[in-house]
Amino acid sequence: MNYSIRVTCAALVGGGLLGLGCGDSSAPVGPKTLTAVAGDGQFWIVSAPLPAPLRVRVIGTDDQPLAGATVTWGVVVAGSATVSAPSSTTDSLGIAATTVTLGATPGPVAVRATVATLQQVVFNVAACAVSAFTLGATLTAALATTDCQANGFYTDVYSLDLTSGGGPQGLTIFDSAATFDAYLEFYRGDGVFLAVNDDIERGVIKHSLLHIIAAPASYVIAPSAFDPDTTGPYTLSAVSWTPALAGCAEVWVTRGISVADSVTTTDCAAPGPFYADAVSIVAAAGSVLTIAERSTAFDAFLELYLDPGANQNLVLIATNDDSAGVGPDAFLVATVPQSARYIVFAATAETGRTGAYTLAVSASTTLAQSAILDARAWRMPAGGVRRAAKRMR
Repeated sequence: MNYSIRVTCAALVGGGLLGLGCGDSSAPVGPKTLTAVAGDGQFWIVSAPLPAPLRVRVIGTDDQPLAGATVTWGVVVAGSATVSAPSSTTDSLGIAATTVTLGATPGPVAVRATVATLQQVVFNVAACAVSAFTLGATLTAALATTDCQANGFYTDVYSLDLTSGGGPQGLTIFDSAATFDAYLEFYRGDGVFLAVNDDIERGVIKHSLLHIIAAPASYVIAPSAFDPDTTGPYTLSAVSWTPALAGCAEVWVTRGISVADSVTTTDCAAPGPFYADAVSIVAAAGSVLTIAERSTAFDAFLELYLDPGANQNLVLIATNDDSAGVGPDAFLVATVPQSARYIVFAATAETGRTGAYTLAVSASTTLAQSAILDARAWRMPAGGVRRAAKRMR
């Protein structure tokens, strides 16, 4: 019953017209619908927690989010897993959540959420076997129907240990396939999504390539196919290189990295001309990116853009010229509006200037990153990072 109807009934009762049969606005509100909000279709390593919790929303009989409803969770089909608690209670937004820890047996897992007599919600996730991979290695393997499958995509999973070395590591991961369109994803060891590539270059659709500058940590490489239910052989390799940025190439970075480089006339360019290097970083809605660009050669200028994906134009989120109003360094602190890929331009504020600089991305964040992102929407064109049509200041 909506608010306007309740007011009308109150007025009628006040006027003595009880015989008109207004509904009882004091009737208790119960659960009406149960829907999945997030967490379906995940995959991760056996004997580890899924990267993101499973979430459902309960709507009440008044068509509003229902707080205080009890949601019961349970594993219901083949595959081993446990939930953090057998039940949880909805919050003021009608949301309840549970954390799932996968068991030691690879394969599909289904988790059921139920509320009273409502239609149950089933989350389909997958536990994946993992193999160790090292920089400098090359292996030939195959996607098969016995592999880990999430959302209809067969995926292999490899762990990559970069904890030694003491500093950021540049790495290039190459995934090639002769019979299908290779697709490559890169994750932090706890399941946080970090990078993706589909087509290495325009017109060559069977190979994927990732350039990454990563802080010391454990990571996961996940080769798959762009199309669902696809199997076949592929070759995976990874090599290291000294962290650097050149041209306007697509380079992904993780939090906690620092790169010493130079802006040159062959880098990204905007009318003026203004020159810049560019890096890509994944961040979750509401988290804070803290980025610094320092230079003694030019007046540094930072730009942060949201990449909406699907070949849409970049959206300017924040800029900074002079840190605390004093040049020549730039320092940017920005809360990101949605879970997505962001492009950082380490630029010059002065027309035609070039020179050396250091770019640092802080490891700190106010919110944990989410692994639940539509990475398959990011189909970047070949030849480097897309630039916004107009440079804003």
